[in-house]
Amino acid sequence: MSNELNKEKLTAFIRGTLGCGCPDEVFETIESSRIAVGALPGAATRIVVGDTLLLYVVAPASIQELADTIAEVADSGRRDRDANRYNRFRLVVSDDSDEGGRAGAVAGFAREVGSDKKMHIHFVDAATILGLYEA
Repeated sequence: MSNELNKEKLTAFIRGTLGCGCPDEVFETIESSRIAVGALPGAATRIVVGDTLLLYVVAPASIQELADTIAEVADSGRRDRDANRYNRFRLVVSDDSDEGGRAGAVAGFAREVGSDKKMHIHFVDAATILGLYEA
C-alpha cells in the first residue's frame, strides 16, 4: 500500500460515497497529513480539499472507543474548520462493525455539532478507505 492518496479515487469517494457536490475546481488541490485528534488513540488522516472541505479519516480500535471520544473529535474538527475558514467538515470513520453499534457515536456527534449543518459523520468500511491509497 502506498502512503499517497490516489486523487482520482479520493475525488470519486468524496463525490459518491460522501455525497459532496463540490465543483471540479475544488479538487485541483488536495493535501493530506497525519494528526492527533483529541483523546482518540492513534493518528487520523487530515485531508483538505481545495481550501474548502476538511476531512478527518479515523480508524478507532472499536466503535466504543470512538463513542467515548466523539465530542473531542467533533470539537477538534469544528475548531480546525473554523480557524482555517473551510466550508465543511466531514468525519470519516473506518468501521466494519454493524450499524447497531454506531448509535452512541452518532448521538454524541449530533449533540456536539448541534444545528451546525456543515458538519457530517460517515461510516465507511476499511477496504474502501484502503482503496483510496491504491494506484
